Amino acid sequence: MKDAKDKYEDLEVLRNSKLKLENCYDVMREAADAVLLKEGYKSYSHEASIVFLYENNIIEKREMHQFNRFRNLRNKSKYEAMDIDENDSKSCSALVKVILRKIERFLNNN
Repeated sequence: MKDAKDKYEDLEVLRNSKLKLENCYDVMREAADAVLLKEGYKSYSHEASIVFLYENNIIEKREMHQFNRFRNLRNKSKYEAMDIDENDSKSCSALVKVILRKIERFLNNN
């Protein structure tokens, strides 16, 4: 979780929408993996990490869909050189704040 928090702090200086979205997604994924590790699991699938958060009532269904949407955008950006819209980057930045807060709450209470 410390790595995710450190990367989160670095997000503020990123101005490039593509890099910002990719890094926002990576922060959320690393935080999700921290939950899995604490619960005794290791995920080999990004989708599984996202679903695990939802099925364990850490995030809401809407947040799960948003998280997964950003996973898809990140993959297209990274592997297909797709451009990222600034609005998507801003939306991902907003979601990462919510997801991190919920994951921190879960980790501190369990």
